[in-house]
Amino acid sequence: MFVASEPHSYREVMAVAVQELRPEIEVWIGEPADLEREIPRLEPDLVVCNRPPTATHSGLLTVS
Repeated sequence: MFVASEPHSYREVMAVAVQELRPEIEVWIGEPADLEREIPRLEPDLVVCNRPPTATHSGLLTVS
């Protein structure tokens, strides 16, 4: 799971909540501007962001 939402405090809270409730899920946090670079590198199954990525990534669920 990659969380790249604004403001920064929102993504921190979401990431901590998921890690507490589902410790088996790997959670990364990053800047929304880094979405296009980080998605191919991290290969997350889920992305939580304010704006969806511009490129299409197969097998990826995006929540915006």
